Amino acid sequence: MKSNLVSILMPVYNACEYLEETVDSILNQTYEEFELVIVNDGSSDNTGVICNRLEEKDDRIRVIHKENTGVSDTRNIALDNAKGKYIAFIDSDDSVHKDYLKILLSSIEKSNGQLAVCGFKERKISTNGQIEELSRVFYPKEVIATEDMKDLIMDFGNSRLLNPLWNKLYSREIIEENNIRFKEEVETGEDFIFNLQYFRKINNICFSKEELYYYIR
Repeated sequence: MKSNLVSILMPVYNACEYLEETVDSILNQTYEEFELVIVNDGSSDNTGVICNRLEEKDDRIRVIHKENTGVSDTRNIALDNAKGKYIAFIDSDDSVHKDYLKILLSSIEKSNGQLAVCGFKERKISTNGQIEELSRVFYPKEVIATEDMKDLIMDFGNSRLLNPLWNKLYSREIIEENNIRFKEEVETGEDFIFNLQYFRKINNICFSKEELYYYIR
């Protein structure tokens, strides 16, 4: 197994409209040492068929089918099946820059970091097809000790970069050693709670200026 393998975890539910485009953006990564673990949460549309077709397309893709139990349980199953040194989360209806993994991995490894954070573009698509694109960036400096983040936490939160999972690269060792998992009883904000658990166990955070994730609303 590659020592710097990244496990990309993707829960999917009735995602047939966007899934292939999202996965294509992952397969086009300039950093190629990754596995994509797709967990189909009991979709009732054609998502399962698409998942199987994608798995046949590239041997870095692994698909797990399960009954519908919600996104938190689905992400936990993905975590239980991850093999990489690092963990990334990507939603099934978004997309990523071709250097998403390359830049996040470089950020965390050159600084001996424990969490890498990048900016993102938020694309709002209205019912009439109009697109509004917002830039979301927070870059205080390249590496910050978590004990120093207390003075920046409001700015971090206001930037919209604090809560999401998908603009970050995590250490799987830290997740496993501290048994960090998603709270299945929580229906909203489970990503923020996961991040809080993780932040409490790390000493530093690495930041990238680049907007590497495309969040589609």
